[in-house]
Amino acid sequence: MQKIILFILCASFLHTAKAQSDLLVFKKGNHTVERYFNGSFISFQLNTKQWMSGYIKKLQPDSITIVPIQEKLAINFLGMVVTDTLVLNTIKIAIKNIYALPKGHEGFSYIKDGSLLQILSGGYMALNIINTASSKDPVFGKDNIKNLGIAAGVFVAGTIMHLTHRSYFVVGKKYHLQILLISSSS
Repeated sequence: MQKIILFILCASFLHTAKAQSDLLVFKKGNHTVERYFNGSFISFQLNTKQWMSGYIKKLQPDSITIVPIQEKLAINFLGMVVTDTLVLNTIKIAIKNIYALPKGHEGFSYIKDGSLLQILSGGYMALNIINTASSKDPVFGKDNIKNLGIAAGVFVAGTIMHLTHRSYFVVGKKYHLQILLISSSS
């Protein structure tokens, strides 16, 4: 009896299981960064610098069809602010018009984008100026100007890191999108 029940369960799982469908692959060189399927959520930036998010409806050899969604803040009947999701009409987008894809969660992003350097050097400069002024020493005296100069240099380095840091991958030479059509066309 147990074998019959196990057979029925396995047969029903096999019946409802679907083979993998078409696939959109985001690669760095030959290494896969992310995979997207029909029904997957995707966010990307177009050549016009407009960000778009939605669910993939269909993959074609040179384009994707997505159902775009937008999240807006709205006020409900109780007067509370809630997030409202708008589902828009489907859009067909050529792969060549996709400019960038967002990076996933970056660990230690405050170090990578220079924010930590800016905060620490700014705090050091403020504390140095307060302590020097409270001890009635010249703030820009011969001994103190070197310390403030180094802290200002670290602040500038953090600012440059902050301005040049990208939170997205640009599609081009290093990163590229590839569509793998597995299912038969109908």
